[in-house]
Amino acid sequence: MQAKQLSYQIEPKENLFPAQLLLIDADAATAAARQSWQIWQSANFSEISPNQAPIINRLE
Repeated sequence: MQAKQLSYQIEPKENLFPAQLLLIDADAATAAARQSWQIWQSANFSEISPNQAPIINRLE
């Protein structure tokens, strides 16, 4: 059996990763989230999800 040659060319059809990838420090992110949660709890909001807090778009 004789080996055959194979050649190929990759042609990207679309940008699979349009946004840049970003590496974060997981320990620092966890520490920041923990600190935010402690502040939220100290304001007696622990029964309310911070994700459900109203967003003020325009201050008057």
